[in-house]
Amino acid sequence: MLIGNEFTITVGELVCLAEANFPAPFSFVDVAGTHWARQAIAFVLEHEIMTGTSPTTFAPDVTLNRAMVTAILWRMAGSPDVAWQPTFADVPAHAPAWYRTAVIWANVQGIVLGSEGQFDPYGAITREQFATMLRRYAASDGRNADVSAQFNLDHFTDADTISPWATDAMRWASYTGLITGTTETSLSPQSTATRAQCAMILMRFLEA
Repeated sequence: MLIGNEFTITVGELVCLAEANFPAPFSFVDVAGTHWARQAIAFVLEHEIMTGTSPTTFAPDVTLNRAMVTAILWRMAGSPDVAWQPTFADVPAHAPAWYRTAVIWANVQGIVLGSEGQFDPYGAITREQFATMLRRYAASDGRNADVSAQFNLDHFTDADTISPWATDAMRWASYTGLITGTTETSLSPQSTATRAQCAMILMRFLEA
């Protein structure tokens, strides 16, 4: 699966995935009938996992950030309510951010751990981060999936660029077919993921 455009936009320009409620009819002007991810985009729309960024656009090549992916997983879990509790210094206790409930829930579930007390909500999600969050989600309370399967990544020339904390997740995601190489010999763990790529991975995950 080739990495797409790494263009990013501000939160003000991109309606958050957790709150947008645009209709699902497939009339997005930026998703052609021949788009490689059209089926996956239709799938996540139908299952209300992702929405458009406007009534007429999906923004398939826009890069996802960490808050958006956390919100998606929260919605997949049924958007559970959680009581406020301190989590990360950059997740405000007051003037609630749209992603706050999702981040609190994901932290309680052990899906997001942050780094040095920070969540980095607007940081672009990398392929290895996405794989790690999906694996933790699959193993979290209420799902308890077996995530022990591993795939040998030695044939990828950039396997040594996978962060140590993400190695098991990337091996699992490769074994399950959720994340494939960007070429026959490259896995690109540090590359970012677009909305179209996210839709494809989520369809594979849920259908599995």
